[in-house]
Amino acid sequence: MSDLPGHRAHVAELLRFVVVGVSAVATDFCVYFAIIHFSPAFSPSIAKAISFIAGACISFVANRGFVFRAEGRASKQVLPFTLLYLVSLGLNNAVNYGVLALLAPKFVAWFLATGTSTVSNFIGMKFIVFKKNENAIQGSAT
Repeated sequence: MSDLPGHRAHVAELLRFVVVGVSAVATDFCVYFAIIHFSPAFSPSIAKAISFIAGACISFVANRGFVFRAEGRASKQVLPFTLLYLVSLGLNNAVNYGVLALLAPKFVAWFLATGTSTVSNFIGMKFIVFKKNENAIQGSAT
């Protein structure tokens, strides 16, 4: 039972990540399908890249301040976050393209691409981009 406060802190962090993730994914979803619907000249890959970047902007601000409660200068976290999101963008687009190549519906491709990048983003933010704050959470749990 002595680990209960630490457990609660991790659960709260995960719940905050889910809330932010839903907001970022909703942004991604709305932008993607708006582009597909209103600008059919754009390929699904270009639409996905634009929508992913829109979601990433929401994600940085909210994850930094609300989820991981990062300290220090945001400017020092922008580069690692951007590199993480570039890797995730590649994964996201590759999965989207691959699933569409299997003739799956666009929604299925979007869902699988988004799920893949969500997992990579959480791991990268928790253990790389906002790692210092994770140490603070562990210290406060003891």
